[in-house]
Amino acid sequence: MPFEGGEAISPVGPKDFTLNLNLKTCPPDLGKFRSNSKRRKNCRHRIMIPVHTFCDKDYNIYTMIETPKGSRNKCDFNPEGNFFELGKILPAGCAFPLDFGFIPETKGEDGDPLDVLVLSDVPGQMGLVIKCRLVGIIEATQKEKGKKKERNDRLLAVALESLDHSNVCDSKDLNENFVKELVHFFEYYNEMCGKKFKLIGVRNKKVALKAVQKGMITRDK
Repeated sequence: MPFEGGEAISPVGPKDFTLNLNLKTCPPDLGKFRSNSKRRKNCRHRIMIPVHTFCDKDYNIYTMIETPKGSRNKCDFNPEGNFFELGKILPAGCAFPLDFGFIPETKGEDGDPLDVLVLSDVPGQMGLVIKCRLVGIIEATQKEKGKKKERNDRLLAVALESLDHSNVCDSKDLNENFVKELVHFFEYYNEMCGKKFKLIGVRNKKVALKAVQKGMITRDK
């Protein structure tokens, strides 16, 4: 699939997204899942979860959910410890409008994996990996006091298994008021964090796909 302004990247990358679970204690029968037959004193248990950026040749993406829709708990994946941790709790009456997660094997300008908002029929679960189709991107900047302004876009995607949103294939298919509510949420959310969120624009699927391509290249540098 050709891209304007850059080479196309294979939808199946060479890297895997790895989740390590370090268990201090574990039952004897768990030993059969270890990479070797010798039992380690600290019982380090490593589980490999192969997750690439793209899940098929149509450039649909994998998204790992950090914070489910409707949750007040903003959770973050800790790549060093390979676990999810509570980042902050939103005030009463404020919750995430959609499932919020990231695309494995990518990196944005802020140094973190690319953020994704997922439209689905029911809220997902923290740690759930969802196959999604890209439909657009909310391009924006954020600035923290005393620091330079940086890009922090939010990709828009639809779960491939979704029935309620099966008609949404591009950003133009989204209700305009709904998109405004999403932008307002992130304006308020960043304000609570002492940051200023400024909308650049809402772009289509093609621009979103280019952003993922760029994120993959950045990750490899």
